[in-house]
Amino acid sequence: MNRREFGLATAAVTFGLTSRASAEESPIKIGMSMPQTGGLAAGGKASLLGIDIWRDDVNAKGGLLGRKVELVVYDDKSSASETPAIYAKLLDIDKVDLLFAPYATVPTAPIMPLVKQRGMLLMGNFSFQVNSKVGHDMWFNNAPWGPADSWASGFLGLGQKAGGKTVALLSADQEFAQNIVRTARDVCKQRDLSIVFDQAYPPNTVEFSSIIRALDAAKPDIGDGSGL
Repeated sequence: MNRREFGLATAAVTFGLTSRASAEESPIKIGMSMPQTGGLAAGGKASLLGIDIWRDDVNAKGGLLGRKVELVVYDDKSSASETPAIYAKLLDIDKVDLLFAPYATVPTAPIMPLVKQRGMLLMGNFSFQVNSKVGHDMWFNNAPWGPADSWASGFLGLGQKAGGKTVALLSADQEFAQNIVRTARDVCKQRDLSIVFDQAYPPNTVEFSSIIRALDAAKPDIGDGSGL
């Protein structure tokens, strides 16, 4: 058996294929939630469009391991409270073979313990540090950033090069923003930047005038705001 044949045989076992007939007849089901409504809908719609294009391209070439790809998608409404139940349904009722994560950090974070418990591979979708605490070894993130501090280091480094010495941190009180701001605090300490304002606000906040007045009163040289 050559390397290619071995790889295909291993993949067949992974997907539970028992015969060539089953490989040809049943599709590989990939399940996910994707925000089509709510605050993350713009990113979710674009992400799903890209996945649809990938599915069509793969199926036009014969599918994966001779099996067509079928997507099972639910709208999570941009809500982190929706995703655990959706992914439990994908696993227990829809019986999907693979999982793609929802778009962004906040809807992804709550499903990490479930996915780890079930031993399922999860393909990430632009989320930040959602696996830092869970430590799932079958998580693959497609986000373009590098180490955890790369985002904060980039912005704060530019501010410091421009002469900035004091920093204001304003962040939403949810997973993505808090992951970012934690690393920002560490970067400020490493770079000897003084934090003169550090406040979190509820994600549903729409009136920021009082917060901005307080931030302005602190007179920071550099401002870092994180919201998604």
